Amino acid sequence: MSSNSQKGQIFIMALLVSASITAIALGMSSIILSGAQQAGDVGRYVPAFYAADAGVERALYRLRQNDNQVNFNDGVFVNGAAYDVIISTPGNGECPASIVNICIFSTGSFDVLSRRIQVSY
Repeated sequence: MSSNSQKGQIFIMALLVSASITAIALGMSSIILSGAQQAGDVGRYVPAFYAADAGVERALYRLRQNDNQVNFNDGVFVNGAAYDVIISTPGNGECPASIVNICIFSTGSFDVLSRRIQVSY
């Protein structure tokens, strides 16, 4: 084989190896960036969940005080999280007929994300 032929083969081999390494690196960076974005979303879901939980607690308090208002959304927090609560009797809406007393549906929202909690009481 001539020297020029070997140099050409080595160049092509080096080009293929570096293209493969670049493709792998790009794939891994895409996976890492996706995971980082999901981790950021999880951090924003937490305030929405706690807002929904606060809505359930508020509904239970109102029921113990004999306040029979079935829908309310008076909970807005300093961080911008809020809740919206619906109280339903068995067989109405999403509350199954097999529930003894009532269902509480509380949706907490933060930013553009939301979490919903359903409680049977």
